Amino acid sequence: MKASGETLVPRALLVLSAALFVLVLHTGWGKWPDVLIDFGRELYVPWRLNEGEVLARDLAWFNGPLSPYVNALWFRLFGVGFWTLAWANIALLVVFCVLLVRHLAAVSTPIAGAAALAFFLAVFAGGQQVPAGNYNFISPYSHEVTHGLLLGLASLVCARRAGRAERRWLALTGLFVGLVFLTKAEVFLATVGGVAMTFLLRARFGSALRLGVRGVAWLAAAALLPALIAFGLLASALPAQLALETAFGSVTSLFTGGVSDLAYYRHGMGLDATGTNLGRAAVALALFVGAFLPALLLARFQPARIPRAVAACVVFGLTLVVCLALPTTWRWFARALPLALVALLALGVARGRRITDDVERERWGAFLGFATFAFLLLGKMLLQARFGHYGFALAGPAACAVLVFVVGWLPVFALPFASASRATLIAGALGVYAACGADLWHKSTAFFARKNVEVGSGRDRMIADERGLYVNAVLRQLETRLAPGDELLVLPEGITINYLARRRTPTSFVNFMPPELLLFGEANMVAALEANPPAVVVLAHKSTAEYGFPFFGADYGTVLAGWVREHYAHAWTDPRGGYPLQPETRFGISLLEAK
Repeated sequence: MKASGETLVPRALLVLSAALFVLVLHTGWGKWPDVLIDFGRELYVPWRLNEGEVLARDLAWFNGPLSPYVNALWFRLFGVGFWTLAWANIALLVVFCVLLVRHLAAVSTPIAGAAALAFFLAVFAGGQQVPAGNYNFISPYSHEVTHGLLLGLASLVCARRAGRAERRWLALTGLFVGLVFLTKAEVFLATVGGVAMTFLLRARFGSALRLGVRGVAWLAAAALLPALIAFGLLASALPAQLALETAFGSVTSLFTGGVSDLAYYRHGMGLDATGTNLGRAAVALALFVGAFLPALLLARFQPARIPRAVAACVVFGLTLVVCLALPTTWRWFARALPLALVALLALGVARGRRITDDVERERWGAFLGFATFAFLLLGKMLLQARFGHYGFALAGPAACAVLVFVVGWLPVFALPFASASRATLIAGALGVYAACGADLWHKSTAFFARKNVEVGSGRDRMIADERGLYVNAVLRQLETRLAPGDELLVLPEGITINYLARRRTPTSFVNFMPPELLLFGEANMVAALEANPPAVVVLAHKSTAEYGFPFFGADYGTVLAGWVREHYAHAWTDPRGGYPLQPETRFGISLLEAK
């Protein structure tokens, strides 16, 4: 029997997704991390845990404890190295992709699920949308985010299936929610909201699922179990109160030190210009709707004599060409996501009871649970959503949810009268998303093309931009200036240097940026250095103007910088750059030795 479009198109999209996965790995091979920003912490902390140190006691930490210990386990099993984490994350990415496509196909259509997977791989999985690396699933700035997303998606999958074997799937749902609690607060809150919406809407739409007291008890007990186990394990090495604070670190950090009041986070959320950002979001939504409006009109008035496949191919091709020809980047599309999801959820609750088929209502409720999860993930960038930076994780599910609605559900609501018309609308929507994905992938490859400097060797070999030259130079200097057992302090950020040199930092603090100074206290940092001064201090240039404090030592961290000036003298500066932490310096690294 000849395969129909409903079978052939998803298969083609899955083949495309497999090709994209290979392309993502090939294009970014070894180039995923940033050589100085963030990812060094993701290497240094599990390395030190693998050496017997403990979170909170030996390593200051403000997220949940799950991810660093998982990564330490990979190091224990397969050896310490960047590529150990990279391969582990590639394996977890495969699991995430399988869960994503199967879940979205189950709550909509196979075409929608496969299309969402292809878009996710092209834009979010292993690309780079901003100058700094680390914003991808292979070398994330925070494994708590990627691990949390995987576990959150698993909890939604279990919540969807909870109607068949109630206790088993409820317990698994709770267990995954509890594991998300041990990662990062924003992912945990989004997961709770998505799971709750899934259950609530299934009940509202007349589902056979009734949680009851026993069901809620199973769910709650399973959700508490991971935190209790984490507390017990940590309490074996820490005082009870500190173990409790560490196990609950993902939530307690939200209420510590006024970090959320920093200009960086207010700007990231769009709260520094609320009216302007709302207007931009509305314009972006209008542009997005306008992009596939022609396909909607063609679908509505399509002559019956035109074959469905021909009309769909023509509409897809024309939409793709027109969208690619627009003199703009498709990054603006991300701004439309919060408003699009608000409209989607409002429509979903209103229209859900009008779906007559019980199975369709179940699927619709589970889809709205995923859409709620996606919307709540945008909380950290609510009025300034973006695909780059944090958006690789926090905006990825939202983009997939909108695609699934447009491709999988909108034809059901808008065009129930002819399958040919639905195919035309789907083709137009796929054309819009294909143009967006192609444009963003092109931006990503441009950033990767700038990376051509090898840093590290063997398991730690990575490819960096020109800052890698400075890192290599300072590593050579450290080889001659440090004796065995000497410790190294890098200010204000650059723990990657400690990791590559296999040198412990002299305190429990890993970074010395504005958030860390607020969370842990500058006085505590200075006291720790007084008690255990390092042999060498490295200054790495870093502008922190986005936090409202341009430079360490001048605009923040002045007490800490004063202590360094008092006890250390300049010994070397890389001649390729200027002296670090100066307004006129583009980049530079200096080395200071004890007086």
